[in-house]
Amino acid sequence: MHLNQLESYHDTLTKHQSRVITSFEFIEFLHQLKSYIIENSSTLTSAQSEVFIASEQFTYNLLIASLGALLLAIFGIFYLVYLNTHLHHHIRGHYQQST
Repeated sequence: MHLNQLESYHDTLTKHQSRVITSFEFIEFLHQLKSYIIENSSTLTSAQSEVFIASEQFTYNLLIASLGALLLAIFGIFYLVYLNTHLHHHIRGHYQQST
């Protein structure tokens, strides 16, 4: 809807450029354009804010998920090292007992 009105204003401006216009018509057109922008600026701004907040929230969630996955991977690596060390000591003990 907003796009149609802006296109309408653009078409009106293009029409006025093709012929000689009086300053009163041009000033009236500018006043209409200004009032349209003022009326709809809060709507456009709030819609843009909602999109920005949603994308910011998505980025935050993605960062938290990535950090969680990284910590889980590091924890898994340390656990595998611990198991390897424990298994090595266990096998070494059995080997020393058998000889």
